[in-house]
Amino acid sequence: MWLIVIMIIFLGGIIFITSQTSTKKIRSEEFFKSLEEFLEGKLQPLEGQPGAFKIDFIFHDQPFVYEDLSDYGFEFGEEARKAYLRTPTGTNFLLYFTQMQRSATIKKDVLIASNIPHEPIVQRQKVIVPPSLKGLNVHTNDIQLANRLFADKKVVNVFSAFRSVDPRGSPSVALKIIDGMVILEFHSAQWKIPHYQALVYNVSSIEDYLEDLIKIVRAIKG
Repeated sequence: MWLIVIMIIFLGGIIFITSQTSTKKIRSEEFFKSLEEFLEGKLQPLEGQPGAFKIDFIFHDQPFVYEDLSDYGFEFGEEARKAYLRTPTGTNFLLYFTQMQRSATIKKDVLIASNIPHEPIVQRQKVIVPPSLKGLNVHTNDIQLANRLFADKKVVNVFSAFRSVDPRGSPSVALKIIDGMVILEFHSAQWKIPHYQALVYNVSSIEDYLEDLIKIVRAIKG
């Protein structure tokens, strides 16, 4: 008798898991189709990334790519997904944030004073970090441009909007600029801003994110 009950429970569990997997697959397919139509782009496999896709498209005459890929092992070994929005600036500018360790001083490499005979010591420059981004280290290869961006309230508002704090109180920013590419990550963790599922449930919200990235691009180009 107990053996029959155990078998029924076991089979019920398999059916439940299978149905959940099928439902997730259907939702993903519906999401990709809706996003492809909304962005007026073409969904394609992302080379070298199994189960990953991309959509190349144009928004306000600016080229963008949306990348969607698996984020395995994030929670209970189940498959989760994350995504990236990328757009170029035509520069090699670098600007990203990391958790602060010991010092809040942001420095740029300068010539060593001892290599310049009879010249005064060159003081190192600093990035003026806005109050809304305090508690983070800022890494950049162009301090003057970084300071110009941080003097722009619209730009600061965009970066601040994507600042998150994890359950341990550690801050992070989902927006970064690497080799001139503005990149926004949609993380699988729901405490992150923005997170992937929020985009899945509201496809049209991607337009707001695109507008934000356009503000950054225009500010960099001056």
